[in-house]
Amino acid sequence: MVIFFLVEQTKNLWLGLFKNLAFFAPIFLGLIIALALLPILNKLVKLKVPKGLAIFLIIFSLILFVGIVIVKMIPTLIFQLLSIVKNLNGLFNSNQLNVLLSNISDNIWFYISSGITFSYNLISNIILTLGAIVYFLKDMEQIKSWLLKKIKNKELFYKIEFNINNYFKGLLIIMFITFFEYNIIYLIIKHPQFLLLGMFASIANLIPQFGGLIVHILALLTSLTLGKVMFVKTIIAVFVLSILDGYVINPLVYGKTNKLHPLIIIITLLLGSVLFGFMGILLALPLTIIIITTYNYYTKD
Repeated sequence: MVIFFLVEQTKNLWLGLFKNLAFFAPIFLGLIIALALLPILNKLVKLKVPKGLAIFLIIFSLILFVGIVIVKMIPTLIFQLLSIVKNLNGLFNSNQLNVLLSNISDNIWFYISSGITFSYNLISNIILTLGAIVYFLKDMEQIKSWLLKKIKNKELFYKIEFNINNYFKGLLIIMFITFFEYNIIYLIIKHPQFLLLGMFASIANLIPQFGGLIVHILALLTSLTLGKVMFVKTIIAVFVLSILDGYVINPLVYGKTNKLHPLIIIITLLLGSVLFGFMGILLALPLTIIIITTYNYYTKD
């Protein structure tokens, strides 16, 4: 509690020091994704696939995956919005509903301009992130060589590289398994959004401990509009998936590739979130691995 109090009290100082961090968010995000995709690139290169073609295939697959998520997500959001609108009459009387609709119509241009600004920023950040991914995948070896020239303690560098690579290998394996695991379970119970939930679950692994919880809540919320039977089946699916993730898949994969204690993971994610928002969540674990590896190196017997 003391740590979080100190962080909260000095939050403005940290935000002042790193207020321009958001400007570099696409680059940081591109670096994280590139590190996660690097094992795939290395595998393709070992299979004699030209590096340029391998990068193209990886980026194309990534765009296709994100595109499918967006295409599947929009109809779901519209369906949920229409369900909410249908229930408005039950939540408000006619006068309250008229006031609500009047407020929305009075601010319609604000909502439209905000939507346009958000869309522009989103598209710009996606393009910058993709460019950063391509750059880091293409020149990672040159960047590594440059760092080795600047760093005196090469043994520590290789230990950090090994642990970071292990973390991203484990993350990639978990994302792959989770995608099929959630698709199969939700397909068995005939949830209409099984593909979307599988994709969300795969991406949510970027936020350990909390990502799965977010997907479970999303699954339960979507099942509320599908009847009592589907809601009960979704509760059972959530229970089964929680057991599989927590006691089978994650220990088997992360037990070999990631030695971080769950409590350390939770604390670092919370600190990263308080200080730097979503980007802090993404960077929290890689930075923690670097810090712990460095500490263990200098405190070893």
